[in-house]
Amino acid sequence: MSSRKTLELSLDRVELVNCGSANKRAGKHVLLVSLIWPRPAIAERNAVKTFSLKDNIANLEDSDWISRILFKETVDGTFGIKVTVTEPMTDGQIGKFFAFAGSSMMKLAADQVSGLISGAVGGGMAEIPFQFLAKVAKDAGNISANVLGVGSTEVNVVSSSKSAKKMRMEIPLLVPRVVYATRRKGKHGSVTTRRRVILKEGESNGRLFLTAKIK
Repeated sequence: MSSRKTLELSLDRVELVNCGSANKRAGKHVLLVSLIWPRPAIAERNAVKTFSLKDNIANLEDSDWISRILFKETVDGTFGIKVTVTEPMTDGQIGKFFAFAGSSMMKLAADQVSGLISGAVGGGMAEIPFQFLAKVAKDAGNISANVLGVGSTEVNVVSSSKSAKKMRMEIPLLVPRVVYATRRKGKHGSVTTRRRVILKEGESNGRLFLTAKIK
């Protein structure tokens, strides 16, 4: 009997402790969700959502299906789920972000996957989501896209019991890189730049909740 199942993955809620250096910026956060090896021969699938926070929380549980859905994908055996959350981005930044990324955010081209994997050898496979966002930001015109949190979990559809067909997942978010607040002061023709640490590398910075329906 085939172990292949259909996964429907939805976003329920995002909680951030600190919104980083852009916490006063009017804009939306970008969420990248990746399925890692959902089935043989498929290394990665990606989906993107944007969301706004109210008191550092985005609650989508009462939103419609279209607003919450991330994937409806065939899965087999054990696969991973990775999430990456950016700081707020303006409409212009998000427009450039998606214009550059295009369909590659849903299905990465072979050369992109190869480049990301080779670049992640030193830091491990967990670095790929961060590096991909950084690459998109750089190539799309130096878009500021500090990453406020990353997290991951794994699912085994073979061991999922009948009672586990609908699962609620809580993924802790950790800061992958130091986030600074930069302040520039000019006086008498000279400019002084000072940086202050807003978030430390590895610091806990909230939680993300997903619902997975497997059938």
